[in-house]
Amino acid sequence: MSTKLAMIAAVFVAMVPALADAAGPACGAFTLVGGEKGITVVDNPPAGKSAGDVRAGWRKLADEAGNPVGSVQFVATLTEPGAEGGDVLAGEYFIRLPDGYIASQTVYQLPDSTDTSQKAQNAILVVTGGTGPYTGVIGTIELVAGTAPRYVFDLRCP
Repeated sequence: MSTKLAMIAAVFVAMVPALADAAGPACGAFTLVGGEKGITVVDNPPAGKSAGDVRAGWRKLADEAGNPVGSVQFVATLTEPGAEGGDVLAGEYFIRLPDGYIASQTVYQLPDSTDTSQKAQNAILVVTGGTGPYTGVIGTIELVAGTAPRYVFDLRCP
């Protein structure tokens, strides 16, 4: 019986790297493509566009072959309305993938933070942590504008 148990254990140990690879993108460089989205704007006092207003939303994410792999949820606070170049927002983005979450932060500008129909703008998200295989992760996510925005990940895990 001990020989059979040893063989089962050896097979299991040999399979662990393959199982880890099957979980989905982890650390390193990879790109995801944005799809369907929803955005809401909350007009906090005082009435009208002002510092403290909030944009919150979500977007579905797919791999470059079009297979769904997760989503991104975000909350962005308007910090400087009417600044030169557009409204300035400070945002927190949470990327949900099959095997964990990635947390990130950014500061970016939009021509009009109240317009939910506009396309995503270019931005750099600074990765601040995550869960599962992303625990302790650092790196960046470059958001590349387009009808289907691209999320270009450059992640380093401990």
